[in-house]
Amino acid sequence: MEEEIEKDDSQIKKVNEFEQGVGSRNTVGVTTNYVDFSVESNIHYRYTSAEDLLNNTETLAAMIRHHAEHQVPRLEVLDAYYKAKNSNILSNRRRKEKDKADHRSAHNFGKVLATFDVGYNTGNPIKVQVEKGKAQDTVDEFNVNNDIDGHNAEIWLDMVKYGRAYEIIHRGQDDEDYIDLSNVFETFLVYDTNVRREPIAAVRYPKTRFGDHGDQTYSSQSSIPPIRS
Repeated sequence: MEEEIEKDDSQIKKVNEFEQGVGSRNTVGVTTNYVDFSVESNIHYRYTSAEDLLNNTETLAAMIRHHAEHQVPRLEVLDAYYKAKNSNILSNRRRKEKDKADHRSAHNFGKVLATFDVGYNTGNPIKVQVEKGKAQDTVDEFNVNNDIDGHNAEIWLDMVKYGRAYEIIHRGQDDEDYIDLSNVFETFLVYDTNVRREPIAAVRYPKTRFGDHGDQTYSSQSSIPPIRS
């Protein structure tokens, strides 16, 4: 009479582990997906109006905190892939044995695709023309002062890398108008609650390790510094 042997992982030959599915999904550190983010990482912030939002600093602080905790980590992963720091390849172990080599190599395909897209769409400079002569001179002067062709390429690169890009127009101390990129890690838009979802405000919170409030995290119970217009 043949003796029945209970089948378990320890009795499965090494060569047959693939067919049996041993260690294919439940091995810690082998198949973990480090780029799986929740819906929270890409939501739109909405409020009734900019005036109401400025009068409710607790809600504004909650939006900033949410952006830093839920959206910035996803942007950091996208930036890392652009720099050939592939999270799943560098963090996972394809082999279960610690003494075995994993020959998968990181790649910068993200950078290659982004660079191609930027070159294709901004290789020929965007021309801005107006009908009135004096207005055209003003536009041309603004474009020259801001190296607008280079700026357009940079903002397109942000859009390709992160799926979002922001620019800010400001008046310099020399009484000239300038346009610059606003860091996606420190910027987000707020939309109204109407069906058309129009933007009502942009929030920029530069991070610094110096000063009275440098890199300070505000909870719902703590107070935030007064907002200066």
